[in-house]
Amino acid sequence: MPTFFRQAEESQLVGSPAYLQSVVQTYQKDRLSGIIQVSAAADQEIILLFDRGTRVRAYRVGAQTCRPLSAEEISAGWSAHEVPIRTVILPDAAVWVVWLALECYPPSAQEAKEGRLLSDYFAARQAEKQNVLVHLMAEESDGFVLLWEGEPVHTDVVFSTANGFVNSLPFRRLRDENSTAPWGVQRYEIPPQLPVHSRLRLRADVSAWVRETFRQYQDLVGMRLLAGLIHNINQSSQSQQWHIGLDSAGLVDRHIFSKAETCQMAYRAILQSMRQQISVVIGGLLAQRLLTETFETLTPAQRQLLTEQSLTPAALNP
Repeated sequence: MPTFFRQAEESQLVGSPAYLQSVVQTYQKDRLSGIIQVSAAADQEIILLFDRGTRVRAYRVGAQTCRPLSAEEISAGWSAHEVPIRTVILPDAAVWVVWLALECYPPSAQEAKEGRLLSDYFAARQAEKQNVLVHLMAEESDGFVLLWEGEPVHTDVVFSTANGFVNSLPFRRLRDENSTAPWGVQRYEIPPQLPVHSRLRLRADVSAWVRETFRQYQDLVGMRLLAGLIHNINQSSQSQQWHIGLDSAGLVDRHIFSKAETCQMAYRAILQSMRQQISVVIGGLLAQRLLTETFETLTPAQRQLLTEQSLTPAALNP
């Protein structure tokens, strides 16, 4: 059964469904993010994901299976009245990558690597332009790296350590130290038929458009006005309680939406806010020209996907 973020501060007790409900209520009352893992049976685990007090997903996980659960199913099928229950408070980025792992479950490969060889392992994935989530486990750290078309998505890199959570890759240090410490490596493939693939692809394509728009906008108005634009858009996004924002590298999105349509709506709102605020500075005509020109820099496949989602320069017009 999967165990995530072993170095994180956790609580492990034996409890009943009533005890589980009291833990859930604590997460809700204190607006906590994290996971609750219930060892419901010898070969079954129930995993609940919380985002700032809201239960966003629940799964029943077996050795090779993972299926979503309704609220009514969470307390069903326990092997005993009281079973082991693990609770872990996590940062938003960690909840997001656990969700990705469970949506892609089970892992397609599992192996062991010496720390000094991890950089070579990732170089091979990069050369093959793989879309894959990699779970790394060692005594010193436990975490995930998402590769999209072979490149690490740095907003989706998160590791637990004895000193808390970090968002950096340890590979260069391990290579420089010539570390022979063993690391478990699990690889979760993200094939196109998985719903989460569509979500990640849309995020990547919107991010590419935003990134090029910001680059050209900065050429026009300078870094200070670009920073102000990003700040204003992020303030608007936070008012919607989305885990979505912008930075100079593009779109930062860790929101677990219940429906694909809601994600599309959120992206459109953010892009419309970007267009509106650019228009205030350089005028509506120049803003529309900027968005059209940057849209044309995308690949045909990227433009096709964004057009299918009604995320085009024309669709952003007020």
